[in-house]
Amino acid sequence: MLGNHTKLVTPATKIKVYRTANVLPYRYGPTLRIGFNKISFVAFYSLTGIFESGKGVELNTFSIGISWLRF
Repeated sequence: MLGNHTKLVTPATKIKVYRTANVLPYRYGPTLRIGFNKISFVAFYSLTGIFESGKGVELNTFSIGISWLRF
């Protein structure tokens, strides 16, 4: 992970904290890609948590998106 940060925005202030402690530098898990022609639906579920074991909240990420292939 190259540029992780946390952002807190309130009506009075905006704070960004870079290099959050105990964040794992890698993710692995299954990826699903279904599409037709040059447009695809993409989904990823991380089998690893965001933080090191016992050093943060136990969270696993899930992301979905749309992919467009040029070539």
